[in-house]
Amino acid sequence: MKETTNDLRGKLQHSFSKLIKDNNYTGICIIAPRVGKCKTVLNALIGTRESSTIVISVPRESIINTWKEEIIKWQSDITPKLLCNTSLFKVKEPVDLLVIDECQLLSPKQIQAIKDINPKRLLFITGTLNTDKEVLYKQVFKLTTLVNYPIDKAIEDGIIADFEINVVKSKLTTEEKTKYDVLTKTFTSYSEAAKSDRRYAMARNVAARKRMHFIYNTESKVKSVKEFIKTLDERYILFSANTKVSEELSDNRFDSKVKNKNLDKFISKEINDLGVIRMVDMGKRYALTS
Repeated sequence: MKETTNDLRGKLQHSFSKLIKDNNYTGICIIAPRVGKCKTVLNALIGTRESSTIVISVPRESIINTWKEEIIKWQSDITPKLLCNTSLFKVKEPVDLLVIDECQLLSPKQIQAIKDINPKRLLFITGTLNTDKEVLYKQVFKLTTLVNYPIDKAIEDGIIADFEINVVKSKLTTEEKTKYDVLTKTFTSYSEAAKSDRRYAMARNVAARKRMHFIYNTESKVKSVKEFIKTLDERYILFSANTKVSEELSDNRFDSKVKNKNLDKFISKEINDLGVIRMVDMGKRYALTS
């Protein structure tokens, strides 16, 4: 009998959970979307001492709800403290195990907060993690990578669907280009310094984010997206970086203001486009019709 996707997903979860247990719940786990990061961690925590203080920290409030739903769904007997990364500095009590979900989004201040907590065991989980962040976490927290099951492997195994990426180039205005060059010069300077001194890695990452957010909001990019949308003759979901850009690009938004109203309309095909802000889509799963 041919192995189903659910069979394979179950085997992967069991294998990864065992690796986590065997390594005392300490390390980095890169587990592609749709494999089941929450279920993998919950499986690994079966049998942990009731007196253990377990804290699970996430980047968004919506992901806290996802963890609550998963704990109920899988009838887990653990009662972790769930919080957002922005509240890490509030943790003052001793922590037996600190789980950081979507660890690729940690800010320098949040990394310092984790160091201040100094948990007995530290587990980072993510679906995607660039090499720089992985190296940084290994150096700062003395972690090893326990699991590395990337997206391309998940596609190969049929866990998630393959996809095609088309790049639409946008030309910056003269004013935008001047600002971009200044930001790039700062980023390059810190990048070069980080090659010989890893202490500059955080400054480089901050500079990279500043440049990234600048690009998100350029008028030329928004204009290019509008022109691209005009060429589409099929239903689409438009992911934006923030509310301002989303409001400019889509009348049918799914965000904290409208809750699920437009999402429900999109699923039922009452509308053919949906504007989603990155901050409310992460960690959530929705069953969309074809």
